[in-house]
Amino acid sequence: MKIIAQLLIIMFFFKGCLYLNERGVSANYYSECKEYYDSEGFYHKSCDENLFDYKDVPEKIKKTKESIMPEHGVREFKFGF
Repeated sequence: MKIIAQLLIIMFFFKGCLYLNERGVSANYYSECKEYYDSEGFYHKSCDENLFDYKDVPEKIKKTKESIMPEHGVREFKFGF
């Protein structure tokens, strides 16, 4: 119960700090993107970095699973005395 209360307090505290946009989660409500054409006529769009992008989420989950449960089984730590 104590953990749930702490999570609710944290969620309420950070309620206005994180925003969802079309690319991911950011600290800004509007995504600051600069769109321009270079001298050769190619279109470029550069945007500020998000805290995390939606396209990176599956990769991060896979890395987290690997760190918790490696593919080659559980690692054993042996101490030699």
